[in-house]
Parts: sequence; structure tokens; C-alpha cells
Amino acid sequence: MEKPADGEQVNSREAATLEWEPFKTFSSYRAEHVVVGNYELMVVQQRVASNDALTLWDVFGPPRHSALLGTGTSDSFDMAKAAAELALATLRNP
Repeated sequence: MEKPADGEQVNSREAATLEWEPFKTFSSYRAEHVVVGNYELMVVQQRVASNDALTLWDVFGPPRHSALLGTGTSDSFDMAKAAAELALATLRNP
């Protein structure tokens, strides 16, 4: 899949086709990430008390995906992905 270059907008159709991949270097219950141009989106789900889970999302940007540009929590893994994608679209199209 061709990913948009930095400076191009990410519309809802592009967001729906982002190919999230497992993020194996992160020690958690579940983690996925996707690189879009100069940005990296990450969703991490951690087990907490009993069977509950804490789901976090982050958006990193230039330089070298090192600047934390957005972060939040969500009720589900899919909602966290959608929130990260929306944050990226908002960053690129203020």
C-alpha cells in the first residue's frame, strides 16, 4: 500500500486502509503501529487489575518519530486506532 508523503492529508478512506502491524518490540498484552510519512501511530493495550485492560494511543512525529504529538486512552483497541488516525488527520490539516 502506498502511504501518503508528509504534508499530504489523510482522509477517512485512507485511514480505513492503513495497515496496522503488530509491534513486537513493546512488552504488553497487545500492541500495533503504523508509519505514515514522518509520523508513527501506536496503540498499546496493557492488562491491569483482574481482567481489565488499559488501551492507550500515541502519535509520534518528526524528527525520526521521536516527538510525542498526541496521546489518549480509549475503551477498545479499535477505538484507539480510530482516535490515533483522527489525531493524525487533525495534525496534518489543522
